[in-house]
Amino acid sequence: MNIRCRSNELDEHIKKHFDRLGILPEQFDSEIMELTVVPGGMTESEAGLHYANFRYRYVMYIERLPKAQLALLALLIQNYLDRCDDVRDRFDLPDVKLDVISLDRGATVDVDATVEFVDPAYLVQVDGGLILFNGAEYDAGEYDLRVAETLDSVDGEIGDTD
Repeated sequence: MNIRCRSNELDEHIKKHFDRLGILPEQFDSEIMELTVVPGGMTESEAGLHYANFRYRYVMYIERLPKAQLALLALLIQNYLDRCDDVRDRFDLPDVKLDVISLDRGATVDVDATVEFVDPAYLVQVDGGLILFNGAEYDAGEYDLRVAETLDSVDGEIGDTD
């Protein structure tokens, strides 16, 4: 069983449109900045036992996006959320925030798009499961969490954490 990771889905959605956005893969990066684990409803469903919710802030970085494509990027992000984020309204998540820095006399922009997500985590009862709950063994499957390994910039000073 895999726990759904909406930020990975959004990454893939945007990557499908790199050509139309006028960006190369090396101009794109993303990461999860904060993760809070909140107890779930402890209810049973076809998906399993709703054990927890992963609430997190995700940031997508795009360097040197052609400024003419900024609105298209914003619409693609919103379109993914409208079509695929079925828990967004239930958790009253904030709107997408785009921080934009103008470059090359306004021809290109660096964009940090911040999106908050909630991914419900369901457990399935299995023998030998790692999670014990109410005397039973459950498995949570995989949750793909990417964490920054290096620090590129702080207050304009270049640094490296290696």
